[in-house]
Amino acid sequence: MSDCKSRVLCKEEILKMYKLFEGYSPEYLKQPSEIVAAGGSGVTLKVPFVKGSVTQHALLKVERGEDPVKADNLFREGMIGEEINKMAIFFPLFVNTLGLLRESQNGEYAIEIESEDKKERETIKFHRLTHEATIADACTNFGKEGLLLEYIHGVPFKDKYKMPEFEPEILPAVFQIYYTLWMLGDDFTHYDLHTGNVLLTELRTPDNKKACMLFEYTLPNGEVVRFMGSNVAYLIDYGRCFVKHMQKKLNHEIKHIPECNGSRCGHYGDKCGFRNFDHPKHEGLGFKQANVSHDLRLLNYVVRVLKERGKWKGPDVLFNGQEEGKGFSTVEIAASGLNENEPNGGLIHNVMDAGTVLANMVKNNFDYYKGMKVLGVLQVDGKKPWKFREKDSPSSRSDRSHKSRKSSDKSDKSHKSHKSNKSHKSHKSHKSQGYSHKAASGGNRRFARRRTAKF
Repeated sequence: MSDCKSRVLCKEEILKMYKLFEGYSPEYLKQPSEIVAAGGSGVTLKVPFVKGSVTQHALLKVERGEDPVKADNLFREGMIGEEINKMAIFFPLFVNTLGLLRESQNGEYAIEIESEDKKERETIKFHRLTHEATIADACTNFGKEGLLLEYIHGVPFKDKYKMPEFEPEILPAVFQIYYTLWMLGDDFTHYDLHTGNVLLTELRTPDNKKACMLFEYTLPNGEVVRFMGSNVAYLIDYGRCFVKHMQKKLNHEIKHIPECNGSRCGHYGDKCGFRNFDHPKHEGLGFKQANVSHDLRLLNYVVRVLKERGKWKGPDVLFNGQEEGKGFSTVEIAASGLNENEPNGGLIHNVMDAGTVLANMVKNNFDYYKGMKVLGVLQVDGKKPWKFREKDSPSSRSDRSHKSRKSSDKSDKSHKSHKSNKSHKSHKSHKSQGYSHKAASGGNRRFARRRTAKF
């Protein structure tokens, strides 16, 4: 028995695995680890844990690159991961953080790393950090951190989104991302949303045939958008994210503690993984505040490809960073740019606009999936924990398709309200009942508590 190939399909099994391996205890660690990604700022390893006949993998990110100064601070990413674990209860898009480690001569996690050519091996020892660790420690020990993450079977979005055969699947996958960003609004900004930071898990039957599932996503106005898809999307790499519930404490500490300001770490920790922290908001970048326009970067890439093929009929996407010589930043415009009286429906200004446009593009996309095995229904509304229901009866598919059309017809009538600024106000009132309320106060944190109890 080994890793489940789709996290959405086996949520309870993964909870059982976490309990079985006692929070990925080092006693079940097996050697060697496999390098799955390597760059100038660090290395990502696939780490096996074995108990009896059961094998489960985790990912370990380590700050060991050719230019570690360009790396994001993994301690900060681990703190963000704690909060994102709470978001993952409500939105299946997120990957769980399992623990934060630090190099130590007597560390209980002895990770054996095999070189890519498999000719050399190196062993690094880590110990698991506790809640007593601080931002000051993160600056002092920058370059020695390791971050243990949930392992997702997936292919990077960048490897698929330009393939002509993937074209019918691209918008259902992208909507999963922008729906989540829409619902979270100014609670969350990813700040590095490019095509390499999204993973896609293709759904397959037990005999390895392509399959699909029905997605039921509840919009801020209460309408349910139903659409089919053969890929589940996951958002990864949280090193530059803004997360509202933990940002104020981080802002204060990075500014005022000596360890993060000085010859070693530079101004506000620039040389210790906190680059862009104090970037002016008018330049659109800087993870000390939200920016509901910045994460349009991914959608801009997708729209470019579809427009070249004549397959994008929606509004253009705000993306001004490269024009101004500021990397991939986009100055925030919180007001909606959608206007049905303008050519192509106006301009997508932010993630709320993106969610609105994509919702109307993906709904009732059932024709492409006729004859394909439907594995079940994924329900997400941002208020309650997401739920997947297996679906074995082929006859129930047509019944649900009928209901889908009926519900989506109602959604058409309310589409105009989504195009106005009123939809943004509706979004905020909806959001306050979901993640931002429940997670901040504890909510349903069974999964999150297990994942973060040791760091």
